[in-house]
Amino acid sequence: MFKGVVPQRKVKHYIKAADVVLIPPLLSFTLLSPITLFEYMASRKPIIAPNIASIREVLENEKDALLYDDIHGLANALVRLLSNAELAEKLAINAYHKVLHKYSHKQRALKIINALKELENINPIRK
Repeated sequence: MFKGVVPQRKVKHYIKAADVVLIPPLLSFTLLSPITLFEYMASRKPIIAPNIASIREVLENEKDALLYDDIHGLANALVRLLSNAELAEKLAINAYHKVLHKYSHKQRALKIINALKELENINPIRK
């Protein structure tokens, strides 16, 4: 079932009930909150997403998601995941482990701190 836009407070219920989570073809990180992708990864649901650079920075095709190039690829990915529980489980678990170990709040904070330290070393701030 495709529900469309739902209130933010209800999103978690829809994700929990889903067999597969999908990032639609016309959305990118410019229109989609990047938090959505990480929420999907943390949900332990198999992910189908467009094969675009901003998605490929986080997800790897056939490893932790199925990425598609066009509407036919999206349909094929959906059929594959709904007919292959083993593949769906593998992708979901891999994405979950990636978000847990690479994109946790702690990991993101450490990356920001390290980036700021590098900037400070390159261009020391004068007091």
